[in-house]
Amino acid sequence: MIKKILTGLATTTMAVGLMVAPASAHVTFGSLDLGDSAVGNATTIKISGSVTCNAGEKFRAGVTLTQGASEGKGKDPGNNCSGSSQSYLDTVILMSGPGFTSGPATACVRVQTGLPGGTTTHGANSRYCETIALTISASSNPDFEKKTSNIYDVATRDLLEGKAGLKYRGNKIEATFKAPLPAGEVVNIWVGAYNSPENCGGGFLGGNCSFADIFGNNPAADATLVLGASVIATGQEDSIKFDITPDMSASVFIGSGQIDLDNAEIHLLARTHGAPIEGELDAQMTSWGGGCATQTCTNLKFGLFPAL
Repeated sequence: MIKKILTGLATTTMAVGLMVAPASAHVTFGSLDLGDSAVGNATTIKISGSVTCNAGEKFRAGVTLTQGASEGKGKDPGNNCSGSSQSYLDTVILMSGPGFTSGPATACVRVQTGLPGGTTTHGANSRYCETIALTISASSNPDFEKKTSNIYDVATRDLLEGKAGLKYRGNKIEATFKAPLPAGEVVNIWVGAYNSPENCGGGFLGGNCSFADIFGNNPAADATLVLGASVIATGQEDSIKFDITPDMSASVFIGSGQIDLDNAEIHLLARTHGAPIEGELDAQMTSWGGGCATQTCTNLKFGLFPAL
């Protein structure tokens, strides 16, 4: 498969996966690409790609998606060029037609670059099209579902200050844990994912599951515990952000590390390892038991998200 980049009067041919500089000296692009697949629902699709443009400039990407009689459009608001390959993400909204379905569709991206403030440097804009594979989820709004959770005390389940959030983005979940945490202490955010929540042994606060399904070895729940993020807390309202992906086996503590993003019940757990210990900080930041032999580790607070 060969991809072509159209840049004004210049045409550059590039093989899939290769970064090839366009021929025109007036064009700021080193490469332009679209993802080979996208996930969404009948009226809203997230489409990703990558672009390389001159450091110090800005770029914006607009995507048109066509599938039979259905057409959608989206526009990325703009990003700073890094000088190396970087990603963009457009939300494509159905403008006409009956709606998107699973299967092939034609996506075209048009990217413009210019100086910050809107001054175009070279009038550079490129347009590139390819056929991509759409997957339409059976969930009512899978790719753009947003959830929020209160923060609760692990020991008492009392309501605490703070919020947690999940944003479902098709091939990942963007997680946020925002709450006061002990100043100067190493705190992990662990992700408990229960891929078959209907098989859990019993939950609370609107969920089906509890950590007993992980630590009590309930294989029917298909549960796993993985590390999401680690910080040295400020003592203020720390805001910790990270991605949950289908394969988190690289940071797994219990289970397979595989997460069914569409169907899992998810818990976010804040666990402290106490003050940083010389020679043990890496273990405190990356493992369940790091530093716990010399000082107390405590499960502090959590957020809970029932399955979609």
